[in-house]
Amino acid sequence: MRSMEELFYALLQDVYFAEKQLVKTLPKLAKNSANEKLQEAFINHYDETEEQVARLEKVFEAIGLTAARLTKISDHRIGSSRC
Repeated sequence: MRSMEELFYALLQDVYFAEKQLVKTLPKLAKNSANEKLQEAFINHYDETEEQVARLEKVFEAIGLTAARLTKISDHRIGSSRC
């Protein structure tokens, strides 16, 4: 069983990489949309998503870890100098 720390880190990574994927996808959706209001909505959401990515990066920095996907989380405990 994983510790709460490991689960928190894994969830944080999942959210971060989902947001990063949106940063890649939203401009394409805006470009390919024929509806001007929908284009604007995609662009606005893109701006918000970039802000969220920046916030998540600050969280990783605050806990002393990186967002990189790890194969062995136990080697990267929160607050560890090995991160």
